[in-house]
Amino acid sequence: MIKKIKDTFKKIYWRTKFLMFESLNKDWKVVAYTIFPFARKKNFRINLLINKGIIKHKKNEDFIEYKDLRFYCGKHVPIADFMGIFLSNNKYIYNNFINNSAFRLEGPYEEGGVKLKIGDIVIDAGSNLGFFAILAGEKIGTNGKVFAFEPVKKTSEILNKNISYNNLLNIKVIENALGDKESELNFAINEDILGCSSNVLREGKNKIEKVKQITLDNFVEDNDLEKIDFIKADIEGMERNLIKGAEKTIKRFKPNLSICIYHLPDDPEVIEKLILDYVPEYNIKKTKQKIFAWV
Repeated sequence: MIKKIKDTFKKIYWRTKFLMFESLNKDWKVVAYTIFPFARKKNFRINLLINKGIIKHKKNEDFIEYKDLRFYCGKHVPIADFMGIFLSNNKYIYNNFINNSAFRLEGPYEEGGVKLKIGDIVIDAGSNLGFFAILAGEKIGTNGKVFAFEPVKKTSEILNKNISYNNLLNIKVIENALGDKESELNFAINEDILGCSSNVLREGKNKIEKVKQITLDNFVEDNDLEKIDFIKADIEGMERNLIKGAEKTIKRFKPNLSICIYHLPDDPEVIEKLILDYVPEYNIKKTKQKIFAWV
């Protein structure tokens, strides 16, 4: 009961702040959607993108189309992730959704000096359905490589389907979790929202799936990789463990880092300290959702 009351007041705070400081320059439909949850229509954001001609999606289809790309999504279209990764440069989307404290969308994985470049070797930890992997695969060209880590079986099947359909031969799916040691984990699987699957066992009737965890240091050594240029991580609170298991890799290659820091309350401080302990010369930029590091 106390938690519900706190959550309610939290929502009231964000919506009041939005109304007072942010709503003037935003689309009135988005303002109404933000402030009045009871008036929200299902798939509002998807329908908005369809009406603006940004994506194509039919009601009974399990995929969306964007430009010449197609993304299979299963039951639930993670439209917020898609918007943050692909549409951050769209002024309308940025102003109304990404720059909107009520939504707190993640935004892009490139910020400051953290940029994808031709020929990069990329680690995508928590690849999910492959939005970032496919964006990276297009940007780095045929001489680059994306290693897309996705340990959840059903999610990795859709990920492989997306990679195959979009004909990107420079992406390889690795069906392991990344952490601080070699072990086997029990993952709680959210079959409705696949990207929320985690090794944190929450209350409820979660399906449990055993997955193999490896370290990035061992992966780099086992595959004789001569460089790592970019590490992206969104792994539901396991980011700090990934970094601990990538100490040698980070110290040796000093890759660009784009790491989510919103899953655990002390993520911003803990993850920044880990990064700077390994490579003190890293430049750091933090947003509400991510930390970016580059040399």
